[in-house]
Amino acid sequence: MTHCFEVGSSNDIDIGEQTYIVTAVGELANHHLAMLGPVTLKFDGQLTPDLPGTIHRLGPKLSQVLLL
Repeated sequence: MTHCFEVGSSNDIDIGEQTYIVTAVGELANHHLAMLGPVTLKFDGQLTPDLPGTIHRLGPKLSQVLLL
């Protein structure tokens, strides 16, 4: 399957006005994103993904989550 984009380690993800550095990406995370499926975003800076659908990032934790 071809993806429009892929998240990888050292990529940046912007959430609101905050930028987070990606530190680890689970083996299924990009596939889930491409299929509009669920992924878990963790703010722990972990270097090895603990689950296949997890994206770990380095940066301040979100104090509030806005679901659209």
